[in-house]
Amino acid sequence: MSGKFGFKYVIQTNANGVTTRLSKNDLYMPPIHVIRSTTVSTAGNATYATAALAGGMIVRTPAGNVTDTLPTAAALIAVLPNAFVGMTLRVIIRNTTAFTVTLEASASILIPYAIAISPYRTMECMLIVSSITSGAESISCLSLM
Repeated sequence: MSGKFGFKYVIQTNANGVTTRLSKNDLYMPPIHVIRSTTVSTAGNATYATAALAGGMIVRTPAGNVTDTLPTAAALIAVLPNAFVGMTLRVIIRNTTAFTVTLEASASILIPYAIAISPYRTMECMLIVSSITSGAESISCLSLM
């Protein structure tokens, strides 16, 4: 049914044939994601802070070729509100120098293949939560280059 300014309710039927009437107040509207940039200016190798990853963008300014490490999955999951298995977090890592930045997995964040960010390049990666069980937290990191 439609009202003057859009719909009043939506009829939804699931796979079992059960029909539900949903008002516009029942429908989920995803939050707008605000990206907060964090500059990591450590000259050598660095371990990214969980807040930097959760912010969505890391600007990296090393003084030579570096291998940066991701934090533990437990630490990252702890700062993600209402984390659940399958939850994804997109992170942009921007290399602003003439050196290569290589990402290294932590004990509980899996990187299935080498991720190297070339000089003056930007890389986007997706972090996928695969376990939130206390003591067995795990996340996969995939490059979206």
